[in-house]
Amino acid sequence: MNKFYNFISNNNKSELYLYGAIVSEKWSEDDVDFKDFKTAIDKITDNSTLEVYVNSPGGEVFVTQSIISLLKRAKATKNITLNCYIDGLGASCASWLPMLADNLYIYNGSILMLHKPLSMVWGNSNEMRKEIELLDKIEDSEMIPMYMSKAKETLTEDILKNMLSEETWLTSDEIENYFNVTRLEDDKKMVASVDKELFDQYKNVPESLKDTFKDEVEEDLKEKELNNKKKLLELELNLL
Repeated sequence: MNKFYNFISNNNKSELYLYGAIVSEKWSEDDVDFKDFKTAIDKITDNSTLEVYVNSPGGEVFVTQSIISLLKRAKATKNITLNCYIDGLGASCASWLPMLADNLYIYNGSILMLHKPLSMVWGNSNEMRKEIELLDKIEDSEMIPMYMSKAKETLTEDILKNMLSEETWLTSDEIENYFNVTRLEDDKKMVASVDKELFDQYKNVPESLKDTFKDEVEEDLKEKELNNKKKLLELELNLL
């Protein structure tokens, strides 16, 4: 199992790549745990710069909040400058995490997706009410303040709440309209960071993004088919 992040540190500049679904269950004793992530953040030198690159369909809220807490603490105690780049997709919890940045950068093809927090619960009415209360707390005390910290006057809390309710996918033009970002005019190719099971939960996925994922899947299938043909050929040659 691959960890969802890659951390690179070089003197006064560190890079954190948040690519893929942010989920904790992919971690095992043979992989990494959150202590490894904390250790990497703790190694950042004081008064340095941390570049965070995001291309993620989202994932677990509490893992994301743990990342945010670590980054907030690093900003406060180490006086680091936090720059964040939406390399392709920042969806779900990967859309409010970048709002922590001192400087937030987007590209022409960047996409942000906002929606209300999701959960699965099994139990009686009391347990379901508790889950609803928890989801509302996450939205009101965590998500909305993060978004509004980078909001322009064009984005009110009422507009934001409607976006969350409707599952809204923002293009780079729309991101620039609602949030204080710096747009880099480079055309950056969208990389499919799609966890299909996670994306199946979303109802308004843009066709362009679906096509990107479809292309990636087709390429993977072609590569696997080619590798299988090579193995078959090697086997036939060995039998000669």
